[in-house]
Amino acid sequence: VRQAAFKGKLAGSGSAAKDRILKALTGKDAVLYAPAIALVPPNFGPGEIGRVADLLEGLPEDARTQLTAVLGGYPADAVRPYLLAAAEGPSLNVRLAALRAIEKTGDAKAVAFLAAKAARAAGAEQETARETLSRLRGTEVDAAILGHLAKASDEAIKGELVQAASARRIDGVN
Repeated sequence: VRQAAFKGKLAGSGSAAKDRILKALTGKDAVLYAPAIALVPPNFGPGEIGRVADLLEGLPEDARTQLTAVLGGYPADAVRPYLLAAAEGPSLNVRLAALRAIEKTGDAKAVAFLAAKAARAAGAEQETARETLSRLRGTEVDAAILGHLAKASDEAIKGELVQAASARRIDGVN
C-alpha cells in the first residue's frame, strides 16, 4: 500500500519527483527503495544519474543490486565509475549486477578491468566477467582486446583475453 501511495505521490509531483526519489533512497523506509529505484530511469537522465548513483553505498544489498542493474541503462561515461566500484564491492550479488550492467553500457575502456576480473575471480563471478567481456559491443572492443593482449604480461589475464578474442571471433589471435 505504501509503495502504491509513493508512486501516486510521484505521478502528481511534477518537478518534485526527483527530490522525492532521492529522499526515498536516503530514507530508512526500505519498502520505498524498490519503487523509487523503478522510477529512476524516467526521471533522471544521463547528466543527472550521478546524483542517484552517489547513494549506492548507503543502500542495503537488495537495493544496491537493483540500482546497479538500473545503471546498466545509462551511457558508459555517465556510470562507469559507479559500476566499476560496485564490481569490486563486498557483495557478490552487487558485483554480478555490476558486471551485467557493464555488459550493457561497457565499451573498450572496460576490457582491461574485465580481463583482470575474469583472471582473478572464481565461480559465477568469473563466468559473468568472461561473458561480459565476450559480449561487449563494438569493433573498438576487439581492437582493445588485441591491444591489451599484445601488452599483457600476466599469463592469467592473457589467457582471458585469448578466450575473449576466440569467443568474439577476432582475427589475428595466435
